Amino acid sequence: MLKVVDEEVMDILREVVAENPGYIYKAPPEVPPHVKDVDTKCHYVHTDPDGSNVRPGCVVGHVLHHMGIPLDTLKLHEGAPATTVLYRLTDADEYVRSALEMAQTWQDSGYPWAEALNAAEKAYAPDA
Repeated sequence: MLKVVDEEVMDILREVVAENPGYIYKAPPEVPPHVKDVDTKCHYVHTDPDGSNVRPGCVVGHVLHHMGIPLDTLKLHEGAPATTVLYRLTDADEYVRSALEMAQTWQDSGYPWAEALNAAEKAYAPDA
């Protein structure tokens, strides 16, 4: 389990979004065989059709990879909700898990990453 500092996770989310704030996420058309029975919106890792060019996919995939989680590990969690993956792989608190889940939800609803970040910032309220 990756030990994290919650504000650092949010900083990584901010950095990921700052690299491409207008990006509108598109899930890959092909669903890997091991995720056919789960929610197929969550694609943490993308590849080209021939299996090459392995890279982070969704915004949470980018964040987790920036945190040091290998893409091979993320592939094992394809289809699982962001909060579940964060719980399985990190010790992030409930506020960070909720914030990243909110970012993922907005992203999956077709909003640019900047708007997904804005929604995540509102959900991240550890001192509220």
